[in-house]
Amino acid sequence: MPYEQNNALETDLYQVAMAEAYAIGGESGRTAVFELFVRNLPPHRNYLLAAGQELALEYLEGLHFTEGQIDYLAKHAQFQGTQHEGFRDMLRNFTFTGNVWAVPEGMPVFANEPIMTVSAPLAQANFVETYLLSVINSQTMWASKASRIADAAAPAVVTDFGTRRIDPDAAVKAARAAYIAGFIGTSNVEAGMRFGIPVFGTMAHSFVMSGDSMGPITELERFRKFAGVYPSHATLLIDTYKIEEGIHNALKVAKEMRARGIQLNGIRIDSGDIAFWSDYAHKMFKSEGLPIKVTASNDLDEYEITKLTQKGAKVDIYGVGTMFAMANSDAPKGTGGVYKVAEVEVNSVMQGRMKKSDEKSTYPWSKQVYYYLDAEGRRAYDEITLSSEERPDGIPLLRQVMRDGRRTAHATTIAESRSLADTEKGRLRASLRGIADAAEPQRVVVSDRLQGAQAEAVRSIMDETLSNGRNANNKRTKTS
Repeated sequence: MPYEQNNALETDLYQVAMAEAYAIGGESGRTAVFELFVRNLPPHRNYLLAAGQELALEYLEGLHFTEGQIDYLAKHAQFQGTQHEGFRDMLRNFTFTGNVWAVPEGMPVFANEPIMTVSAPLAQANFVETYLLSVINSQTMWASKASRIADAAAPAVVTDFGTRRIDPDAAVKAARAAYIAGFIGTSNVEAGMRFGIPVFGTMAHSFVMSGDSMGPITELERFRKFAGVYPSHATLLIDTYKIEEGIHNALKVAKEMRARGIQLNGIRIDSGDIAFWSDYAHKMFKSEGLPIKVTASNDLDEYEITKLTQKGAKVDIYGVGTMFAMANSDAPKGTGGVYKVAEVEVNSVMQGRMKKSDEKSTYPWSKQVYYYLDAEGRRAYDEITLSSEERPDGIPLLRQVMRDGRRTAHATTIAESRSLADTEKGRLRASLRGIADAAEPQRVVVSDRLQGAQAEAVRSIMDETLSNGRNANNKRTKTS
């Protein structure tokens, strides 16, 4: 059977195995509640910009197995001999029918705050774990990095140049996250078509070097040729040979274009002393009464951009590629999002569930997150509560976005997510938006009732452990 593109198998094998085990045990229909959150903020991140929720909802709405996928799984060694009679039918009828609550895309979040809550039949809620973690971890990682870069560059703007540094499919998704976080666009044409992101481009050194000879004379000719083809969109790359000569050649072309009533769009610097040459270019063009936009690139990130600003760089647009695409270069473990069970149905009654282990304990029961504003409209502190708790003076973050496997409202557009990110980032303290580790992290408190629920769950675990220990001792005594 020919291969059909479908993302149902973009998961771990054990998700399929557990779905079958639940079916064999008659447990598939038990309701379970899972929460996706980040245990700790990565190094050098004062907040995370949550992203990927819309892609996750698309996946949940369309989740199904093709006949080719079913055939592949049925022949896999994992399911030979143990496979129950209805394995193929289970996969053929597998869809997502649950309910979902999520933080809006573009919302700043902090450690232990649920980004997404899934309530669904146990087999479904468990199966979707891998894909949800994959898309939200990666989108949040890129969005958080892009947010820092955009803030460091302001009032200059930033565009994504990262396509050639990562897998092509990943590059498209990275461009999406960057735009939500504040980049003005991308060089990736597919991302532009798929998500409606503005697409920008300049030129490569190879275009200059493809002339009849090498050097500043040919450079001038190539600049004239490119500007002649794209008179309203030409950004000339001026560092193929000598940067100073490149600036003057671009200035000559700009003056020639002005004589024809056309304005050169800009120049791009991809090497050398960007601070010095960007300032020099602005002065040269200004001396001739010409406006100019300077684009800078060359392994830039929020740290390098900050240094350039401190050195007096006159850059209008930053093209950021490698260090954005490899967004966890300064935080190697990534965002570290996890997906943990918080409630499970037992004998038709929901019971809280928690993980109790060193450094990885969780809180039981489904939750809500509220944030509170101070007198200046800044985000003063956050509170994690039980989902049943109400806070009239707080702003709830988790909103129901899916009921019975279908969205509760229209899909949020990327423009809406971008606008929300801009608004909500504006409510953060300035120190949180800076690139230095915040002297005072965001205050996140846990409600008294949620703390009490955790303490009660811990006591239950301890009581059960002691009871099992006593029973084991009694059995050993009787045996001896």
